[in-house]
Amino acid sequence: MQRMALEIVYLPPESLKPYERNTRKHEPADIEQIKQSIQLDGFNDPIGIWGGENLIVEGHGRQIAAIELGLETVPCIRLDHMTDEQRRDYAIRHNRTAELSSWDDINLNFELKDLTDQHIDFSGLDFDVNLDEWFSRETRDGEEEEEGNEEYNAFVGKFKPKKTTDDCFTPDNIYKAVSDWVANEYSLDPDRFVRPFFPGGDYKGYTYPPGCVVVDNPPFSILADIIKFYCSRGIKFFLFAPALTLFTAVGEDVEYMPEGCDILYENGASVKTSFINNLGQYRIYVSPALHEAVEAANDENLRAAHADLPKYNYPMEAVLAAQIHRLAHYGQTLKIPKNEAAYQNRLDMQAEIGKDAFGGLFLISERAAAERAAAERAAAERAAATTWTLSDREREKIKAMTPQKERKAKKGGA
Repeated sequence: MQRMALEIVYLPPESLKPYERNTRKHEPADIEQIKQSIQLDGFNDPIGIWGGENLIVEGHGRQIAAIELGLETVPCIRLDHMTDEQRRDYAIRHNRTAELSSWDDINLNFELKDLTDQHIDFSGLDFDVNLDEWFSRETRDGEEEEEGNEEYNAFVGKFKPKKTTDDCFTPDNIYKAVSDWVANEYSLDPDRFVRPFFPGGDYKGYTYPPGCVVVDNPPFSILADIIKFYCSRGIKFFLFAPALTLFTAVGEDVEYMPEGCDILYENGASVKTSFINNLGQYRIYVSPALHEAVEAANDENLRAAHADLPKYNYPMEAVLAAQIHRLAHYGQTLKIPKNEAAYQNRLDMQAEIGKDAFGGLFLISERAAAERAAAERAAAERAAATTWTLSDREREKIKAMTPQKERKAKKGGA
């Protein structure tokens, strides 16, 4: 096999020539996802080009995305060492081999969960992954879910994959917070608000009453198409939008509202959300009032979600791992000798009603329990020690109480 030293060159995307018999299709939604990837992570996958006309061998979608994003140059790799037959063969194999591999569904879902918890938006990527059935019968260790064991099942539920915004339905109080703000801000009648984005709905086929305003949460993966559809037909809208890629819906006369609100949707997806509309007079509008209203509603939902989880109290002589890791966080040391700790799966009282202590527990001696209790109290004291700061108003008030002569003396001494 001939070894080649590949070199990256930077060329204007318009100077690259698409291959007229390109075997890959790129729908508008595909291009939007490529654009989102470029905006979030950079242009990290050079386009393969060949010949004096800079014919694209692989990377047609990236070229389209780069042009739509207005990029001046893009990284390219010259494949001139190939013959015409080789570059055509490579184009097909390059695309096909990417399709042949499969996802590790378990690892993928844990990765998606971890990253969506960090507010990274995977909407529109259409992962055909559903572990609900898997999680219903086993955990990561292969243990079966236990009927009636709320504590165990609540823990297992934390690892179920979170869906993306295309699967989201907005909680009622979140929608009300947004719609109330819209009605007040733009002096609109909320009875004229319509919501065409419901499960199975078709926003293009929806009947829009005269004078209506769309206030809704659309699929983020096709947001640009939705905005173009509404603007071309003079339909007024105020839409939820992805916080990180809010500005990608370019080319239309819209008002961007980069609020970055944390919203826990009804399917369990937690997504940083902003808004976009054609009601306002500005290009960019940041409203603390809207942000506070949505965050307050979301806090209500978070409190309710936590309140639904079962709560259990264990005696100080019974130690669960999840209960004592907070000690280290607050600087407390706990050392329990081997001969003062005995492992068991659950307490006898739990066994009588068919419950387990998830992950098991250790029974510890009375001496060790007393030491643990002291560490718990010290940790609680540190956790409760809030440091307050003065507001500007309070500082001005304090400054006003300082005698004028003393203020002048301090100023002169400085």
